[in-house]
Amino acid sequence: MDKDINKFLFTTEDGNTIEYEKLLSFHSNKNKKFYMIVTDNTKDEEGNLNTFAYYFMDDDLNIKPVLDEQELEMITNVYNNIKEEC
Repeated sequence: MDKDINKFLFTTEDGNTIEYEKLLSFHSNKNKKFYMIVTDNTKDEEGNLNTFAYYFMDDDLNIKPVLDEQELEMITNVYNNIKEEC
């Protein structure tokens, strides 16, 4: 299996390109959004992996950052539950 299959290039508003690696993706039937947790493989001051949450809609494939606190909490819970199972 190709180890680069989960890598993505995103272009920021200022034109910079950042490579992200997908950690998890899932669909919510409740709000019809596809969520994706990605990392740029950098770490914060405490040594934790920096992660970012994005979404797109069933009818709109433009990827947008998740900014809603309730959605971020739900995504964090899903991610943490999956990490615990592994």
